[in-house]
Amino acid sequence: FPTRRSSHLLHPKAAALASQAARPERVRVCLDVTSAALYCYQQWRRAPAQSAFSSIEQSACMGEAALASLGVRLASGLPTLALVGDWGQCMVPSELHSAVELGLDRYVVVVWANGGGAFIGAGVAQQGLQVPEAAWRWRKPPSFARVAEGLGAKGVVASDVPTLRR
Repeated sequence: FPTRRSSHLLHPKAAALASQAARPERVRVCLDVTSAALYCYQQWRRAPAQSAFSSIEQSACMGEAALASLGVRLASGLPTLALVGDWGQCMVPSELHSAVELGLDRYVVVVWANGGGAFIGAGVAQQGLQVPEAAWRWRKPPSFARVAEGLGAKGVVASDVPTLRR
């Protein structure tokens, strides 16, 4: 997903619906602690054969979906989608490298890149804290597609619904 500062934005609701439409009948999904999960909770409808893992309600930590999804993919043998926040993905690139090393197919990591720290920013605002935005938002976020390619995976930037569905 492009960052908020990008000139080509994909609305989070449209992204959630596009990712739902692209999921196969039998799939495992792991949702990270990210604003993306909230959109997916609101928009997604799951078929009985589509299982989801999320710890957002209970002591969750950023990047956890990337960790869980690798195990879920290996254990189930089913296509697996990990929806990870941008800050969370920066914490766990080794998981993507492990998937490449293991030659896993049907394993997709979608990085919800909204400029970094959406949840942190909401918490700062809610608590009325005087924290500079530079402390929780990047000036120039990483190119996650390039990071993926550097780890041996295919990296794609989806700034429209057809690209995301592919």
